[in-house]
Amino acid sequence: KDAIAKRIRRVFQPRAYGTYLVSEDFVKKCTARGEDREKLLIMFEKCDYAPDKFVRRCKKITQEIDETELDIGYSFMTVEDMENEGYPQWKIDGVIAYCENDPSLQRTSKYGGGTMYWVENAITGHKRNIKRNTLERMMEW
Repeated sequence: KDAIAKRIRRVFQPRAYGTYLVSEDFVKKCTARGEDREKLLIMFEKCDYAPDKFVRRCKKITQEIDETELDIGYSFMTVEDMENEGYPQWKIDGVIAYCENDPSLQRTSKYGGGTMYWVENAITGHKRNIKRNTLERMMEW
C-alpha cells in the first residue's frame, strides 16, 4: 500500500521545472480529497498502478481557435452601373486600375453597356473566438 501511495504521489507532484505529468485539473482533483480523488484512485488501480498508463489516460487537450470568416459578394458592373450605385469617383478609378492588371476581371457587356469590371459590392463576416477543453480519455470517470 505504501508503494502505491508513492507511485501516485510521483504522478501528482511537480517535476523539476514545475510542470506536472497530468493536467492541473487532475492535480486539483487529487489534492481535493473527496469523491474526485476516490475516482482517480480507482482509475489508478484499473491501470495496474502503472504511472505511465495512468498518465496516458488522463490527457487533457486545450484548444484555442480564432476564426475569421469573410463573405465577399462580387458582381460585374459598368462604370455607369457604379455611378448609379453611388460609388465615388476615386473608388471607380480604383476598380478600373485593379481590373486592368487582370483581364479575367473584365468583360464586355453583351447588351452594349461597354466594359464591365469585377467589383466587390458587399463584404460581410464574423469573428469567433473558441476556447475548447476536451478530455482525451479512455477512463471511466
